[in-house]
Amino acid sequence: MAEPRESERRSWVGKRYVDPTDVGDPAAAAGAPTCVVHDVVRRDPSRSVVNRVLRAQVETFLSRYTDEHGGRSLPTYVERELRAAIACGDLAHGFCRVHCSCCALDLLVAFSCKGRGFCPSCGGRRMAELAAHLVDEVIPDVPTRQCRAPDIRPDLALNRLISGDS
Repeated sequence: MAEPRESERRSWVGKRYVDPTDVGDPAAAAGAPTCVVHDVVRRDPSRSVVNRVLRAQVETFLSRYTDEHGGRSLPTYVERELRAAIACGDLAHGFCRVHCSCCALDLLVAFSCKGRGFCPSCGGRRMAELAAHLVDEVIPDVPTRQCRAPDIRPDLALNRLISGDS
């Protein structure tokens, strides 16, 4: 199985690499260009628990919030983020058609909300990108050791016993 080069690794996260020579592809034996990415599965946001709860309860939440806070509604950016998280990954809210010239595969890629607050997919992607950036660009490639603060709970318990506090 062919692995991507280190510089390409982040851009291909989540896709399975297939070496065409491993699967007996006759086009690979002839030297023709072959597609290396197979089995791409589109994310279905309607199966997400967070998305289902948001879809079912966002209007109720917004109206109850307004009622309980004296007619004051949530800030506009919070409401916009909630509604964008509902639409994230849904083909009905926009998509891009991607065509692979090697295998003639057409894919529909839904637009994402790129939000920071409520969308687990975009939040997870942002977290993975930040972790990759920290590992590749920020943290030096030297041996490191994990350290932690000493556990002070036993000392606090002993101090309470000595001072008579319960």
